[in-house]
Amino acid sequence: MGSLPPTPAGTMFISPEHLLSAIIDSSDDAIVSKNLEGIITSWNKGAERLFGYSADEIVGQSVTKLIPPDRQDEEPQILQKLHRGERVEHFDTQRLRKDGTRIDVSLTISPVRNNDGAIVGASKVARDISGRKMWEQEMQDYRASLEMLNRLGSALTAEHDLEKLVQLVTDAGREMSGAAFGAFFYTVKRPEQEAFMLYTLSGAPREAFEKFGMPRNTPIFAPTFEGKGSVRIGNVRDDPRYGQMAPHHGMPPGHLPVTSYLATSVVSMSGEVIGGLFYGHPMPDRFTEKAEVMVNALAGYAAVAMDNARLYADLQGKLEQQHVMETALRASEEMSSNILNSSGDCILVMDLEGNIISMNPPGLALFDIEDFGPLKGKPWEDLWPAEMRKALRTAIQAAARGEIGRFEGECPTAKGVAKWWDVIISPLRDDQNIVTRLTSTSRDISEQRRSAENARAAAEEAQKQSRMKDEFLATLSHELRTPLQSILGWTQLLLSGECDASEVKQGIEVIDRNANAQTRIIEDLLDMSRILSGKVRLDVQRIELAGLIEAAVETVRPAAQAKNIKLEAVLDPLAQPVSGDPNRLQQVFWNLLSNSIKFTPVGGKVQIVLERVNSHLEVSVTDNGAGISADFLPHVFERFRQADATTTRKHGGLGLGLAIVKHLAELHGGTVRAKSPGVNLGTTFTVMLPLAILHPEPYQGERRHPGVPGAGSLVSPLPPLDSITVLVVDDEEDARNLLLVVLSKAGAKVRTAGSVRQALDQWNEVVPDILISDIGMPEEDGYTLIQKIRALPEDKGRSVPAIALSAYTRTEDRIKAINAGFQMHLSKPADSLELLTMVSSLVERAKHK
Repeated sequence: MGSLPPTPAGTMFISPEHLLSAIIDSSDDAIVSKNLEGIITSWNKGAERLFGYSADEIVGQSVTKLIPPDRQDEEPQILQKLHRGERVEHFDTQRLRKDGTRIDVSLTISPVRNNDGAIVGASKVARDISGRKMWEQEMQDYRASLEMLNRLGSALTAEHDLEKLVQLVTDAGREMSGAAFGAFFYTVKRPEQEAFMLYTLSGAPREAFEKFGMPRNTPIFAPTFEGKGSVRIGNVRDDPRYGQMAPHHGMPPGHLPVTSYLATSVVSMSGEVIGGLFYGHPMPDRFTEKAEVMVNALAGYAAVAMDNARLYADLQGKLEQQHVMETALRASEEMSSNILNSSGDCILVMDLEGNIISMNPPGLALFDIEDFGPLKGKPWEDLWPAEMRKALRTAIQAAARGEIGRFEGECPTAKGVAKWWDVIISPLRDDQNIVTRLTSTSRDISEQRRSAENARAAAEEAQKQSRMKDEFLATLSHELRTPLQSILGWTQLLLSGECDASEVKQGIEVIDRNANAQTRIIEDLLDMSRILSGKVRLDVQRIELAGLIEAAVETVRPAAQAKNIKLEAVLDPLAQPVSGDPNRLQQVFWNLLSNSIKFTPVGGKVQIVLERVNSHLEVSVTDNGAGISADFLPHVFERFRQADATTTRKHGGLGLGLAIVKHLAELHGGTVRAKSPGVNLGTTFTVMLPLAILHPEPYQGERRHPGVPGAGSLVSPLPPLDSITVLVVDDEEDARNLLLVVLSKAGAKVRTAGSVRQALDQWNEVVPDILISDIGMPEEDGYTLIQKIRALPEDKGRSVPAIALSAYTRTEDRIKAINAGFQMHLSKPADSLELLTMVSSLVERAKHK
């Protein structure tokens, strides 16, 4: 038999594969696959954005095209791990963009296997970590600057030689700011009252200033000598204060080529303007805001140090020297505090045991701390929950040893707000390079954690949808192939011309019954496809629900009588009409009644009730059957979901009926709900429809269903099976009867069983020559049966050959059957000649063992 033709265009529901592809294409991460030779085989939109290559440009190229020359040895090491089946996780490295620039990435690489389990390639996820690297570099620079200021402060405080001190300050400012040259000028004026005294230079020889006068009291220099703070200019040539009215404006001819300009006042503790620090660079825009802050801090240190030096020179006493040093230390701490206050992170200073000395205001705000006083001197770990304190102590101990301590952890704020933090603890050293204090920088990463958690949840949902798809496809195969087995088998028997009149009648009835079963399956699939694609149209009429319900009851009554189920209809005679499509609403009631009858045991009861409730009509279908567990109840109306999707399930179907009921009820402006006390305690489904609903556009399209191509004629003679005893096990009566007729006509002695228990009872009576068993059966499946037989003693038939005849046809199903103990796996619908030939071959082979 051929496969069903595809549903017409525009009516197919979105598959999980397409959804997963869309998720990959929309990912910000680069997702790339390659083969074991390193050739790129797929390239998503994230990769295009990250590396600049389109898929057409890069697919088919070697992945080494993205690797910098100095990192080419990484790829062979990665391939070696992949060949061993190992996964590479969070590998930080650099890769090349199309424009040749480098980008920091974190790689996660997983081996890709084929159906045989062989590694055929790799899947690579590259995440842009440039921001993180930049932040880490900024923090490293920040810590380096703090350490430099700390060391410099100590050095300045200890230096009492004024000339050496000023030279040290000038050199340090040039290094901090990145200037090409720098100078310090005292405010001691010469007699002409125009120039200032040059004291120190850095990065340029003194001869460069000997050909012209000193900086004059011009608009560009005056603010510095007047103690008005710092001046930072990206391009002095564009500044209106530069070079407008010579000779008192601008720089003299022959001056060093200054384009970027940075200057700041050096003001003593008493308010005296000692002088100014001036820095220049021939290129524009070289001085950043950070450089300005650092130079200002340096000027503060310099002012304090120069004050100290002059005090030391004047007082010459140890007592005064100690006072000067303490003053400088306080100024140093105050300046560091000012710098820390501009950070967006929580930055605190601790002693070597982790006790809090200070915390910046942004940190207090991040932790919702209103008063720092009670925290001072207390252990930092007291703010953290017990489960995080070990990680914090480890980081503090590492920093105390001169290393960098780092961890991520959750710590609530003082107001109980849960937050995740990335914590870095660094050592602070004095001028002797001894660790004297620790600094902790805590960044709030709660949002990043939430994003990562959302990504993980999305991945789990994608895996869940993929599993549901696989289960649905396996169920669909089983539900389609099971009736096909009976249809094909009886068709071949009828075409062989060997059937008498009663067998012909039996075969036609079986074919009709199973064809109708397939039709219902296809109808459900088409209905769900129309619903998902928005193609369902309602032929809205004014209708009485009582008549529709009575018709639905009569339709399912034979099925109820077959199970001796009491079927009752309680209809409110005063129920008013509703607006709706009579065919679709009857389909709703038929589906609910059929569902209840299917899950109600023999001798049970099913009741349908119609009544008016306020402005709605409610139709309830109640049974005393299998019931629904509390954990599955929220999913009962989801398509393709079944409470039991295993090979031992008792009830067939695709899991679409209730999903169709829900969608059709909602199209009529209504709702449907399910209620069940629990397993084996029955279920009630209630449909609520409004008394008035209008959908004036009737459905005008023609409803068509795909046809099934006919089977070919069976002309080959059946191989004889004289004197062979066959045990057939299948829970479907039609399937058992078909095999009974086919095998009997070939001369076999056939015994049948409808369950594993019946099969073992038959086995104990007569050990057959061969076993033919279905896989999917209630309570115990075919795998269980063959495992029990293979556990028997040899004289009880342990080695009897066995054939698995199943509607489960995936590769993993065939492998599982063989591993369980079957010699062969035959997919439903099976050709009669093929089955008989297989039986004859296995029996003959067993005789000659």
